Amino acid sequence: MIIDFPTKDDFFNAATDYLNSSRDSVVELISEFEKIVDLIDDSKHSVESERYWGSAKQTLISATALVQ
Repeated sequence: MIIDFPTKDDFFNAATDYLNSSRDSVVELISEFEKIVDLIDDSKHSVESERYWGSAKQTLISATALVQ
């Protein structure tokens, strides 16, 4: 016998949690990037920005998957 079926509110809460988790991941990446962007701009390594976002690719893919 199946008991404790998820309710509409359970699904809504889970979706909200996924959205918040996704947003938190992206905000964390942006905040971290803003902290280091001055260092990147002042350095001779202008490709560091591309390297940063390249290394963040998996986090961005996961964040996108959470909200789909």
